[in-house]
Amino acid sequence: MGLQELKIIFDNPIYYPGETVKGKLFIFLDTPQKYRGIRIQIKGVAQTFWRVTKKETDNSLRHTAKKSTESFAHEEYFSRRFYIAGGHAGETELPSGEHVRPFEYKLPQNLPSSFESEFGSIRYTAKAIFGFPWGFNQEIEHAFKVVSNCDLNRDPRAKKPVMVEKCKAFGCYCTLSTITANLSIPLGGYVPGQSIPVNVDLENKSGIKISNVKLTLHKNVIYRVKKPRADEKTKSFIEAEISKGPMEYKGMISYKQVLKVPDLQPSTLNTCGIITINYTLKLEADVKRWCCRRRSLKIITPILIGTVPIANYQSLVASGQQNDRIRRKVNSEGFSPGAAVYCTAAPPTYQEPILRARKYPEENASETSPLIPK
Repeated sequence: MGLQELKIIFDNPIYYPGETVKGKLFIFLDTPQKYRGIRIQIKGVAQTFWRVTKKETDNSLRHTAKKSTESFAHEEYFSRRFYIAGGHAGETELPSGEHVRPFEYKLPQNLPSSFESEFGSIRYTAKAIFGFPWGFNQEIEHAFKVVSNCDLNRDPRAKKPVMVEKCKAFGCYCTLSTITANLSIPLGGYVPGQSIPVNVDLENKSGIKISNVKLTLHKNVIYRVKKPRADEKTKSFIEAEISKGPMEYKGMISYKQVLKVPDLQPSTLNTCGIITINYTLKLEADVKRWCCRRRSLKIITPILIGTVPIANYQSLVASGQQNDRIRRKVNSEGFSPGAAVYCTAAPPTYQEPILRARKYPEENASETSPLIPK
């Protein structure tokens, strides 16, 4: 009896660093209720955590046992507590019914985007604490999303075109021949919802059939722990994929594909020290033959994902495509696209916070179509 429910509702679904988080605490009482104070705790933290299990043998070398070690790290960006009702000496009584208490907090600058995964999280939460006179409190916690503002116009690497070439030998030891691939995109940076126009040139001199040519956009997450010792692990996730194939045994093919950028966190730019998110574009030409130990040719190049698009995006894309057509014409009599140009987008994130997310220990405790050679 008394307090039936606490509920937090935010005014907006997304907040940016430097903005003011505004919300309301709804209190539902079926009878009058005394309380000492109602306060809000709002904080932003990043945490990483995993267990490493090893087998250990005792001194007699007869018995083995598994030993599990917990590795973790913790970063706190802000933490603030404040009363929205009461908090003074003595008790106060709320009548029965519904009560609404607004609250707000101005976020600091340079915050990383919200992120949730198996081995770590960047999480922003508001907790309401209803303090009863007899010492037992009732709490409710709710997460809100923060999106770091990554303006591609401020990074010169985002405006640079990317062109990468790679050649690889295939076949048996006495009959080695090559497959050459060239990948080019007009810009080095994009935002969710935009499309990446990818130009691909392939020359197959190997006499081996290319079964499939696949383009994938990868999100690479680097997790770091600090205790009991410094360590890190990297997980890669395919966020978008498109493919073509097969390509016949010999010949040259040039084609264009469009890869749409899904809803993603922006690339982290040194805002989080224990979780880094970067993106790469990968081209993979699959070769299937029993004598080929290395079965594919791969090109991997980094790209930037931001939240603010390049101002003259359309004109830069059109200019890049025109330059690519000129390059194709110049090289039409022989496949020699030129030296590789790498967009060195340094690895230093847009995902709903999971309210029932994993608890971490505190620091102190295809679209396919055939390729027809020309």
